[in-house]
Amino acid sequence: MGGVILTKSIEPILTEIAQELKIPVDFLMQFRKAHKEELWDGKLSVSDIALAVKKEFSLSLAVDEILAVWEKTYLKINALDKGALDLVKKLKKNYKVALISNLWDFHVQINRKRKLYDYFDPCVLSCKIGIHKPQKEIFELAIKKAKVKGEECVFIDDRAEYFSVAQSLGMKTIEFKNVKKLVVDLKALGVVIG
Repeated sequence: MGGVILTKSIEPILTEIAQELKIPVDFLMQFRKAHKEELWDGKLSVSDIALAVKKEFSLSLAVDEILAVWEKTYLKINALDKGALDLVKKLKKNYKVALISNLWDFHVQINRKRKLYDYFDPCVLSCKIGIHKPQKEIFELAIKKAKVKGEECVFIDDRAEYFSVAQSLGMKTIEFKNVKKLVVDLKALGVVIG
């Protein structure tokens, strides 16, 4: 989702949040690096990060206030890619369009409020199920929930390091660069865009 349907990946979001909170961006980047999988798997929350930030920098803001800054900043810089969503709508006329995403709990809440998940069925969100890309189980779950075979799937992501597992399940893969190129790549696979 990040870097495909959403215009930004996590790094620029954390950079902007650090600037808004007036804390060193390195703290958020290091926290992410040290706890990436726990955040993806829902074992740690953004509230945990906010509490760590509050303690580390003796911020006068309450955790809820830090989360409010986080949400406002996330929404400000992480726009929905209208072209990508328009493509999803067209694809849904002929195909099931599912979502597999490594996400942090608070970002799920924010995106649920803006009704992003209404575009996809099924939605397989890492922090809700405790597994993440590139673990094979998340792909298997998406295939099962979509009631399709791996060979019938096209997996699109901006991070090619996830492709080998998807391919091992029979999925075709496309590295996302932009919507225009994605349309060309999908048509090359015989996908009808209605």
